[in-house]
Amino acid sequence: MSQAPKPSKKSNRKLQATFLLGILMSGLTFAGLVTSDVIPYEWLLPEPPANINGVWVEQAVADYASESFEVRSDGVYVNGRVASTHYEWDGNELSYQYGDEKYVYSYFSGEFMRKSPSHYVSVFSRQVL
Repeated sequence: MSQAPKPSKKSNRKLQATFLLGILMSGLTFAGLVTSDVIPYEWLLPEPPANINGVWVEQAVADYASESFEVRSDGVYVNGRVASTHYEWDGNELSYQYGDEKYVYSYFSGEFMRKSPSHYVSVFSRQVL
């Protein structure tokens, strides 16, 4: 039984050089296409954060026990009253201070999941009018 001959160091170096040259040429081609507006640079920008303004209602609980809050450009409202005039929204997480509690929600697939305060797992969906 014979073994296949091992590739020489020279052929390995040639293969590596060809691979690196291919990557370099691909990068230069891509950069050229972007700078010449063949590929719009907007494709490379991050997706803007979702619009979260509206009323958010807790799901999977009885109507009389469900919580809700409203996000407006001027703050967060609970039961029609201003809960906080300052909130933070980074596209993935909403947080605001309401009294002594800090409320933190994660945004996923068009719904908010309350992370804090965590009495139980709460999911909030936007109210459709």
